[in-house]
Amino acid sequence: MNDTTIIVLISVALSAVAVVWAVLKWNSRRSARYLMRATGVILMVVGAAFAGLTGQVVEWMRHLAQLTTTISIGLGLAALGLIAYFIGGAIKAPTKDEAKLREYERQAKRREEDAKAAAKADRLAKKAQGPAPKPAEPTVAPPPAAPGAGESTDPDDEVANILRKHNIE
Repeated sequence: MNDTTIIVLISVALSAVAVVWAVLKWNSRRSARYLMRATGVILMVVGAAFAGLTGQVVEWMRHLAQLTTTISIGLGLAALGLIAYFIGGAIKAPTKDEAKLREYERQAKRREEDAKAAAKADRLAKKAQGPAPKPAEPTVAPPPAAPGAGESTDPDDEVANILRKHNIE
């Protein structure tokens, strides 16, 4: 098979894959997004064929005929990357409200975990201190201080002193 035939077959195959994908997505969502994506892929494939890039890919594939372990690993990783890319594109992005709700839930869970960790730390600290000490015996309050110099024991004088302290007339 000559290079031109191979290039045409590759271009038709990739375009057919894009069309099938677009039709499947269109049937499930009825969104022009997928039609535009498929149109973009088809135009890239045809453009690559006209620009000669597909021919270079064909030559590169012939070079890969001497498949080494390194080249096999590289091709496998590239294929996995392509699969991951398409799976990632198929995952629905959350709306702003859903994203906010997820963030609130994460914060609430973090606060709950922090509270549990603090309670655990308190229990460990109490355990390390040993048994709780017995409450102290109640003591008798000391008698009130004797009036100082210049203060009288007359209740009316005490009230006047309090009013003077607080600048109340």
